[in-house]
Amino acid sequence: MSDRFEIQNLHAIDWYDGVVTGLVQRVDSSRWWLASLLAWYPDLGERIYALVPLDNEVAGRLLAVVSERAEAEDDKQRKWDAIQQALADIRREQRGAVQLLRCRSLGEPVLGHAEVDIGEPSVRDAIGQDIETAIAGSQDAAGRRWIERTSLAP
Repeated sequence: MSDRFEIQNLHAIDWYDGVVTGLVQRVDSSRWWLASLLAWYPDLGERIYALVPLDNEVAGRLLAVVSERAEAEDDKQRKWDAIQQALADIRREQRGAVQLLRCRSLGEPVLGHAEVDIGEPSVRDAIGQDIETAIAGSQDAAGRRWIERTSLAP
């Protein structure tokens, strides 16, 4: 992983003072990734994201839902439910490696990174979580380990 995760496309699914969950595409690749906030350390100004590589079919389905216009309240709720179902499908079906990325914000210099298996419950369960859960999870022992796991070697 380079010292930067340079983004050419970003579709935010959830946002709170930065991306909580979103679809991102790097400048050097046509692959889409699901970026999901695992932990947020406001006192450090750092976030740790799980970057889940998506195959084209899964990315296309999620992009279609995220890109839908929804103006009426019923449409907004239907869209949100469809997004939550797609995230649940990813949590259930995705296998293999996930990149952990520590940065101030997506697209800014990488402060640390690691590769883990999506099967780790603390990773799988956190994909698509909301901001309150990410903040709360940053304070427990598992959340503090994200900093250690994403520290760059000297």
